[in-house]
Amino acid sequence: MIYFTGDTHGEPDRLSKTALRKLSPGDTLIICGDFGFIWDKSAREQKQLDKLARLRCNICFLDGTHENFELLDTYPLVRFCGGKAHRIRPNVFHLMRGQIFELEG
Repeated sequence: MIYFTGDTHGEPDRLSKTALRKLSPGDTLIICGDFGFIWDKSAREQKQLDKLARLRCNICFLDGTHENFELLDTYPLVRFCGGKAHRIRPNVFHLMRGQIFELEG
C-alpha cells in the first residue's frame, strides 16, 4: 500500500506511532514536502533518522520549502523505482524533482 502525509518538519510526533506500526514490508509512506529531518546533521537528527530506518516500510519524501538543500545534496544519488533519489537510509529516500517513480506497478 502507498500512504501519504506531509509537513512533518522533522518532528517525529507528527507521525502517528499507531499508524506507523500498521505499515508492512513493501508499503511506502510518501511525505509530500517539508520532511525536515535533514537540517543540521546533529546527533538528535541522526537518531531520528535511525529510528525511521528501523521501520519495515520505505519512507520517501518530496522536498518542500523548509529543507536544507545543501545538506540533501551530500547524500548518495541512487536509482529508486525508476527515478533519481538521494538515499538517506536504506529505506529513506529523497525523491528528486522532475523524476517519474513507479511504485507498486
